[in-house]
Amino acid sequence: MRVPTFAFLLIAILVLRAAGAATAPESWRPALAAIERRVDAEWKKYGVGGVSIGVVSGDALIYTHCIGYLDAEKSKPAAPDTIYRLASITKQFTALALTITAREGKLRYSDPLLRYVPEARMIEGLPDNGASITLLQLATHTSGLPRTAAARSERRGPLEDWIPAMLAALPGTRMAHEPGVRFAYSNIGYALLGAAITRAAGEPFIDIVERRILAPLQMHSSGFHLTAQQRRRLATGFQLRDDGRTTTIPGVPETDGRYLIPSGSLYSTVEDLARFLSFQLGYGPEAPLTRREREDHYGRIYSGRGDLSYGYGLGVSSSARGGLLIRGHTGLIAGYTSAAFFAPRHGLGVVVLHNGSGGLRPPLLARGILADLAALVEAQEERAAFRAEGID
Repeated sequence: MRVPTFAFLLIAILVLRAAGAATAPESWRPALAAIERRVDAEWKKYGVGGVSIGVVSGDALIYTHCIGYLDAEKSKPAAPDTIYRLASITKQFTALALTITAREGKLRYSDPLLRYVPEARMIEGLPDNGASITLLQLATHTSGLPRTAAARSERRGPLEDWIPAMLAALPGTRMAHEPGVRFAYSNIGYALLGAAITRAAGEPFIDIVERRILAPLQMHSSGFHLTAQQRRRLATGFQLRDDGRTTTIPGVPETDGRYLIPSGSLYSTVEDLARFLSFQLGYGPEAPLTRREREDHYGRIYSGRGDLSYGYGLGVSSSARGGLLIRGHTGLIAGYTSAAFFAPRHGLGVVVLHNGSGGLRPPLLARGILADLAALVEAQEERAAFRAEGID
């Protein structure tokens, strides 16, 4: 019996995924070329910094594209191994640290924050009627805390001192809502969550993430500390001002907002985040979570917008647009913008990292790329089913 030509294509895609080959199927080339043109066009609108993108299919990084530069002299081109600050994508790793610590029985999601961080009593408006903030509420942005702390804490110094710096920023901070009543994004909430994890686990938060999450996933270019060699691959941050001029972000980047380590201070590359996306899609090692644990972790939605366009689980957002379910997170901090999304049903993931803020928008690019590739996969599935039914 003659096997339809298209069946060979589907088999080839599966083989590529199983082998982890860093090559896209030939039939994807036109779509990837269109994506490249779109990314280049968006970058040329602003010409600020650089952009590194990656496309994941199953357990493989099958496509990368980079444009722009890493430094003010424009002498270092962006690359797949360029190191960027992830900003709020860090929250996904903080939520994983919470799940790992809960699995080990060192805390419960329902535990009150004050059990581990009694210093949080200084937050103004904290309920005194027993409705205390829980760790789960911190992880799902339903704690009632504001977006940021009221006070500005000292930003310089060892990263290991981030908890005292965070606590020093709490005076004057006031509750925005009663705990558990609505979704309200909170960076200070995630900082408090990281402190609670540290004290419950009896292990520094930074060590938990780097040793228990990044190491087993072989994310060797990711972390909160950068070696001398890694600093040579670090992208300088640039901010596009309203007047059209570009400002270079001064200082050592990892000390900016130091008390927000669990909220947005992780560094990584397209290559490393590709491994993380494959892990989220169910591939890779059984650590830091088993496949069954991943299904539970990434399948939760606790809160979201009233129009149902956006939901939030354990450090992961979920949105459904045109029938496409997209999960992941974005990041924005002065000088850096990022997005890492995955489509569970389609086995696809997209990373867009940019050492700039105020211009190009990685979340829009990443969602558009993921939607285009998901549509391509669906079209291939429909053609294969059509042929399998014996209809020509």
